[in-house]
Amino acid sequence: MPAAANRQLEAMIQRDINHPSIILWSVSNETHEKRPEVAEGNRQLIELAKRLDPSRLATHVSSFWQSFGKGDFQADDVLCVNGYPSLEHLIADDLWGSRGRSAARPQDFDYAFGREAWRKELAGLHSRYPGRPTLITEFGYPALPGVYDSAVGEDVQASVIASEFQAFQEPYVRGATIWCYADHPWPHNSYMKHLSMSPFGMVTRDRKELEAFRTACKLFTARRAPNAPAARE
Repeated sequence: MPAAANRQLEAMIQRDINHPSIILWSVSNETHEKRPEVAEGNRQLIELAKRLDPSRLATHVSSFWQSFGKGDFQADDVLCVNGYPSLEHLIADDLWGSRGRSAARPQDFDYAFGREAWRKELAGLHSRYPGRPTLITEFGYPALPGVYDSAVGEDVQASVIASEFQAFQEPYVRGATIWCYADHPWPHNSYMKHLSMSPFGMVTRDRKELEAFRTACKLFTARRAPNAPAARE
């Protein structure tokens, strides 16, 4: 496996090294880095990426970075993290150790929970790696088009995104990406297993806007750099 990963990384960098949209290389996404051999594999791939292209930063994306997992960012230039704290409390499943818990009613849910969970965990991560920027590579929430007042309602998705986005105010948080832009084919999964289409998009598969899309436009436009175009432009 390490040899195959090395070949794939080298081929990708050789192919795309002159592409103007590449700002950094990522060697993996949501691997089981609690296992020592996986963490070591990520480190070796990051070092290989830096040797192959010294002009760019290199990283991996972690879903085991929270206080219960810590994550391993020894070799990373940027701390790239995924997280869905509100999803754990509004949809009962085995995410973040919540198997068997009853889903909360959306009208009773305190949206500050996800926001404060992000703030706490990001502060802890920054304290462990104080000299490195953090990039939120995934946050978001699922919704079914046209559904409201439900744990998978458009209104809940928009509210979760708006609330959690407010946690990304610290100067060491350099950006955030909502998962995801559009619904897409959904493979068999450990949760929402009866759906054939991903429910995380801010627009549907045929590009119809959900409430979360309009919310995201307002959020990112308000945070844009001076003289930058608005999110819809």
